[in-house]
Amino acid sequence: MLRTTCHFNAHNKSTTTFYGPGTCDEMCYGFITYYPLQNMPDPECTAWKSLLGCDPSTLKGCDPHAFFTDITTFAKSEVYSNITSACKVFGLCQTECKRAIREARSREPCMRNETTGTPSSGEVWVLSLAMLDRFVSDCNILLALLCLVPAARTYRHYADQIPNGARVPVPCKNNVLWHGVGHLNVEGGGERNVFGLDFAAAGHKWTADLCNKDSDGDGKSNGQELGDPQCTWTPGSIPQSSTGITHPDAGDVPYKIQREWMKDVCKSAEFDCDGLNKTEDVRELVLRLPLTPVPAKETTYMCMMFEINDTLKEQDYHVIANTPIINNSYVMHHMLLYGCRDDSPMYGPVECNMGSCQDLIGGWALGITGNCLHENAGVRIGKTGFKRMLIQYHWNNPAERTDFEDSSGLTLHYTPNVRPNDMAMLMTGQDHIVIPPRSLDTVITSDCTNTCTRNKLTGDIYVTTAADHMHYLGKSMSIEHYRDGKFLRYFTNEHVYNYDTPKFFDFEDPVLVKPGDMIRTTCHFASPDKPTTTFQGDGTSDEMCLGFLSFYPANNIPGSKWCTSWRSMLSCDPPSNQGCDRLERWKWVYGFNNTEVYINITSSCLRFGYCTVECKAAIREARSREACMKAEDGWKKVKWHVLPRSEEGRLFLASLASCEVELFAEDQASLASCEVELFAEDQGILVFGSLALSLTRAEHQGTSTGTMLLFSS
Repeated sequence: MLRTTCHFNAHNKSTTTFYGPGTCDEMCYGFITYYPLQNMPDPECTAWKSLLGCDPSTLKGCDPHAFFTDITTFAKSEVYSNITSACKVFGLCQTECKRAIREARSREPCMRNETTGTPSSGEVWVLSLAMLDRFVSDCNILLALLCLVPAARTYRHYADQIPNGARVPVPCKNNVLWHGVGHLNVEGGGERNVFGLDFAAAGHKWTADLCNKDSDGDGKSNGQELGDPQCTWTPGSIPQSSTGITHPDAGDVPYKIQREWMKDVCKSAEFDCDGLNKTEDVRELVLRLPLTPVPAKETTYMCMMFEINDTLKEQDYHVIANTPIINNSYVMHHMLLYGCRDDSPMYGPVECNMGSCQDLIGGWALGITGNCLHENAGVRIGKTGFKRMLIQYHWNNPAERTDFEDSSGLTLHYTPNVRPNDMAMLMTGQDHIVIPPRSLDTVITSDCTNTCTRNKLTGDIYVTTAADHMHYLGKSMSIEHYRDGKFLRYFTNEHVYNYDTPKFFDFEDPVLVKPGDMIRTTCHFASPDKPTTTFQGDGTSDEMCLGFLSFYPANNIPGSKWCTSWRSMLSCDPPSNQGCDRLERWKWVYGFNNTEVYINITSSCLRFGYCTVECKAAIREARSREACMKAEDGWKKVKWHVLPRSEEGRLFLASLASCEVELFAEDQASLASCEVELFAEDQGILVFGSLALSLTRAEHQGTSTGTMLLFSS
């Protein structure tokens, strides 16, 4: 055996020194002249830590040469795919992320960690990943998660899967069709009826068993009621009969529950708004899309700006109601109407998220015939009111059809006879939502605190209508009203929430809210069938927890009508931000690469590299000086939602990552993604493994595929 030992002296150097070819780097090599050459054809016998290619026992089953030959296909490997699809970039640690990492460690020889002082296979993993920078140079990969959630939804294309599906009449209403044949709601959406349950059990297909079944127990088979008595119909063909069609779950209903929901069905569906009848000179303003192609994807949010004509700008009017114009019921799910500033840019139709306007003033959702405002107030448009408005459309196209178009919109019913007060809408709720996989009850809360209402309200307001908003995992929801710490009442209290059948709670006697009152929003979610973590987001496969309170007078909340929190942080409650307010967070966005904290950290730390003494010192100094790094929730918001969106932010986080395991071990600091949780669960095991991973990071600072995996792990 030949042993090489090197001693170094760096007492005059203030930074860590690494191996490298430069004179500012270091090497530890020995050279021996020998003969005969043929007795040692491969003269290199150098180690990387304890690993030697000429000694297979040190490799622990992970051959770096084999890995090297296949490195260009790493992005297609199972380990890469599993981890990057299960983990968020620099994000919250998810159950499925930990599971994916543990599975990879158990299966991949190059990722196995060992607790003894013997060479770790993780070290070989380091050496293998270090080769990535030779093949990949693009560092701008961001992770996009696609979460699919099964839910009880209805879309008109299902009508094409049963005979005469678009011709089923409502038995108690002349010339009215039951569009959502499988649902309790005539228009579709929400809870299924018995036939709908049978249809779903058949895979949403017209089968012989479903045809011959008598779902409603009225003595007639489903096929007889839908015009296919011989059960021979197939999608696209002509049914045997198109007359005498009856609903397969609404005949001579023998079940009490059916009789109850049929009573609701048979109620008038006409829009009933006393204000339209009692108010003189009510006019109509139509806001609708031009005929626009619907994208071939499940969820689309489309926005369009509208401007009132010059004549309407000459005086003030009050909008006292709005009713929907539904052009394509196959895709139209809901619309939100916002009031905009006079200088808001005109655009649309264009895909969007929440749109550019903040004042929610109306809307429509599946199952609603219109929106009628309280007699004491209206939404002001015209000379001193809104001149520009925006409609956000939510289209659902689960079949991803390419031939759909839509020109839906809203009719605003307005009058020059303005009411005593202007109406507005206050939004409450939580912007940070994390629902674990297969959760039976995840509770999310948010308080619009007494500090917020004191800061926002310049006087008393009166709430006329309240509504809840969650998506398909929503289970139950409430909005509570407190004063001086005492519960006063529920604005809403839905024990059974359904996204497809929204409820509006109207108060004939408006509810008084005073400055200093507190409004608490509580959402319960269940995800028993969903294998992945669900986060807050605009898509129906994401979740929301928002409350909407219509109130007057609008000018008693002169600024933003939003009182939503991110975890415990509210912009209207400065102490909750712990110094990391919106203005302070801006510096982590614009010109961040010129800030002192960015320069100090990125110049002292190696991206995904060795944890150096100067890196730990720079991080500790930043934590002692930077308000957002000292605030627990503030730093989570910056780290999870602000920094990953920019190149500088990702480089900064990569620099922090080099010492996070070590700093956590020293002072329980938080880590990126899953390293904290895995450290806590594995204790010493992850420390060793993470150090090994950090060696990997030091070697491949600029790679995209490897960086993608490291961002996720």
